[in-house]
Amino acid sequence: MLKLLPRSVVCLWLRSQPLGFSVMMVRHFLVVANEAVTAPIVGLNSEDRIKEMVEAVNLELTDEEKKELEEPYVPRPIAGHS
Repeated sequence: MLKLLPRSVVCLWLRSQPLGFSVMMVRHFLVVANEAVTAPIVGLNSEDRIKEMVEAVNLELTDEEKKELEEPYVPRPIAGHS
């Protein structure tokens, strides 16, 4: 069965490839660069993920590129809190 990827993931892949970055690296960058995120959950469960996160901190994207990457993201409602 074919599972369709969310639009935000497809957008990340389409933008990261021409820039020469992995999708995970760009995703980590967007989390770290977002001033609203004070305690990111990034899933550093392997040495490769740790290296990508360190590299993502130094990644530079224009404001236009950031906006384009963040545009398809749809926030999820908070669950488990009343």
